[in-house]
Amino acid sequence: MKNVIYVLIVLLLIWNLFLSIEINDLKNVSNPSTNNVTVVNNEVNGYITDITEVVDQSDKKVVSVYIYDPDGNFSIASGFIYQVSNNQVKVVTNYHAVQKASKIMVKFNSGEEVLSNVIGYDEYYDLAVLDLKVDFQVEPFKLGDSSILKKGEFVVAIGSPIAKEFEGSVTVGVVSGLDRKLKIESNLNPVKDFYISGIQTDASITSGNSGGPLINMAGEVIGINFSSVYGGLNSLYFAIDINEVKSILEKLANGEEVYHPIVDFDALNINNLVNYQKSFYNIELSLDSGFYITDIEEESIFYESGLREGDVVMTINGSVIIDFADFKNQIFSLDRGDSLIMEINRDGSVNEFKVVLEW
Repeated sequence: MKNVIYVLIVLLLIWNLFLSIEINDLKNVSNPSTNNVTVVNNEVNGYITDITEVVDQSDKKVVSVYIYDPDGNFSIASGFIYQVSNNQVKVVTNYHAVQKASKIMVKFNSGEEVLSNVIGYDEYYDLAVLDLKVDFQVEPFKLGDSSILKKGEFVVAIGSPIAKEFEGSVTVGVVSGLDRKLKIESNLNPVKDFYISGIQTDASITSGNSGGPLINMAGEVIGINFSSVYGGLNSLYFAIDINEVKSILEKLANGEEVYHPIVDFDALNINNLVNYQKSFYNIELSLDSGFYITDIEEESIFYESGLREGDVVMTINGSVIIDFADFKNQIFSLDRGDSLIMEINRDGSVNEFKVVLEW
């Protein structure tokens, strides 16, 4: 009997010692010593990591554009490296910023400033391509595919708002809207104002940011920042849809003339419509690309060629059309007098129309 009692006493002592150790550990966790701090988790939030990585890899591809006019006035704009071949560099910026310049300097992220000249411009889209030669390493942006953008997707704008002191400023936001029609008032076309396809974002874009890149989370340019067409409204900013101007930028970089056939009709992108909307417009539910013509001017070459309101444009010259921006991008790569074969779906029947491009 005594042996049993001794064994129980020993077990109770061991248990008491165990409890004492556990209680002491809990006290240390609740009241950690300032001289003995243990880092439990050194990882940062994934969202922050994505943004900082994109900025880190993009910063060196964004440039400031210094503009000096004949009167000696100075202004600043933004741009980005578009092409690099050996030591020859092409930079994209806004045409309005450089159109009256007597001298243009491009400042790189490294601090180097290089004299440049305008090799090509498009007044309709307010784009200019600068040509310059460097003796140091630079890297161009990759152009992304804006047709796969989703509302709510994170984007980054980098540029030089207001003054030199704010070069390389970063703003972050989301894609607020797609396929926004931005009206460009131009004296070039007396018949109709020019509309471009825009990406709406809440990433702040000021006049100095214009010409700089709107960047997706893959570090690709999916838009060219555009000073607000609705001045004075906060959180309402726009970028030119990169898919709409890819062929234009390529021509400008090659010093070629840019021709814009007038697109005298409005359209809805099929890939943005849900089934009940397709049914409302009498569009076949199986169609998932192309665009639906909502309005067309009777004086246009497209109307004269047979196109009508309610038609769904599916292909041009045998190529499937993704959306309205893709259509304009493809026809803007053509020249005056070129023919265009358009395959359309009209009330379930497939038809073809030939359009000869002209002013």
